Amino acid sequence: MDGSTQARKGLICAVAAYIWWGAIPLYFKAVASVPSILVLDHRILWSALVLVVLVTWQGRWPAIASLARQPGKLGLLLIAAVLIAANWGVFIYAVAISKLMQASLGYFINPLISIVLGMVFLRERLRPMQWLAVIIAVVGVGYLTWQTGEFPWIAMLCAGSFGLYGLVRKVVGVPPIDGLAIETLALVLPAACLLPSMTAHAVAISLPMYFILSLAGIITVLPLIWFTYAVQHLRLTTVGFLQYVGPTGQFLVALLIFREPLDQNKLIAFIFCWCAVVVYSWSTWRTAQPRPIPVAVESSCE
Repeated sequence: MDGSTQARKGLICAVAAYIWWGAIPLYFKAVASVPSILVLDHRILWSALVLVVLVTWQGRWPAIASLARQPGKLGLLLIAAVLIAANWGVFIYAVAISKLMQASLGYFINPLISIVLGMVFLRERLRPMQWLAVIIAVVGVGYLTWQTGEFPWIAMLCAGSFGLYGLVRKVVGVPPIDGLAIETLALVLPAACLLPSMTAHAVAISLPMYFILSLAGIITVLPLIWFTYAVQHLRLTTVGFLQYVGPTGQFLVALLIFREPLDQNKLIAFIFCWCAVVVYSWSTWRTAQPRPIPVAVESSCE
């Protein structure tokens, strides 16, 4: 398969993954009658089952066993497991209490959180336009807090947990599927231990709802497989621009389907964050452009 064909398939996979993540609130709204902690339990357990099948099919168990014998990497992956579980749980809860719009705000500013974390923990230098993007986003969040008297904790937890998760995964440097398998399997025991305490709620769940809950594994893992393929065959700048498809989809679902209110204060906060996204994306695009090579001009003396 030539490079252009792989890039085309990578682009299709990236778009599919981000559209999927944009539409995934529809699934969690369908199971909103189930307690959020129980939905999270099912998401972990069914995702673990799907990953076991996938890892077995790909023959990745020796590589995973090797990772499990490295205390440093295993410890970081356990931290990543806690962070991704927190991210999943907050998002599920946000949909259940009709705060999807605030969650989408968090994913809009997530790349800006990531570059700040890179500066703090990895000593990466921020370019002036990146600083400007971060300042604009901070002003937007500050304005929303000031006007409503309530800190947008769902947005910041979504952005912060996923930003820290990305930081840990960058530091640990393991293949995506291997890392996700270890993280999810590490969460199986706590999820299984929590199930007995949810028995009263579980008894009230209908058989069709159990079937819907069982789809959580495929719904979680499938876009990650597409995303992994896309990252391997696309420029990171392309993937970076596409990452806003997901929160845009979530925002539109919240506004047009779930009918969540968009008052003036929320709209102004979103405008600040959208401006920050534009500044950040423009800065990233400029940096990624190849610089022209100066051509030496011969001069002649007559």
